Amino acid sequence: MTIWIFMKWIVLQLILSVWFTTSSGQENGLNVIDIELNTCLEADANSSTLAMVGCIKQAEQKCDSELNKNYTQLSGLLTASRQSLLKNAQRKWIEFRDLELSFSNKLYSDTDGTLHTLIARQRKLELTRQRALELAAYIKIFNGE
Repeated sequence: MTIWIFMKWIVLQLILSVWFTTSSGQENGLNVIDIELNTCLEADANSSTLAMVGCIKQAEQKCDSELNKNYTQLSGLLTASRQSLLKNAQRKWIEFRDLELSFSNKLYSDTDGTLHTLIARQRKLELTRQRALELAAYIKIFNGE
């Protein structure tokens, strides 16, 4: 039993280190999500894999909302022809995301234990968060920031 607690602790540290090393220069909304995720993961009540997955799922849903907000805002700044390009790019990104998640879920599901669930959920969070940041960067560029 102690080995599982240690392994979960290692995975948690890995998630947090990846999360915070990619957090520089991010938008305020995502920074709040980072802080909330960190607080949730560090809470004593959330030491089980299921609870950690719940924390990551909440953060992923918030990042998805931020992504949708950024997409809508960016789309509103563009001409009709550029909106069409953005729409096509977003559809391709969704296709990529789904294929990437299918691959990573299959890769990790072949391992023993429940940690693969945590790792797979983290991958979805990373992809969603990264796309939200990309769209926010386009908005800044468009606004001359």
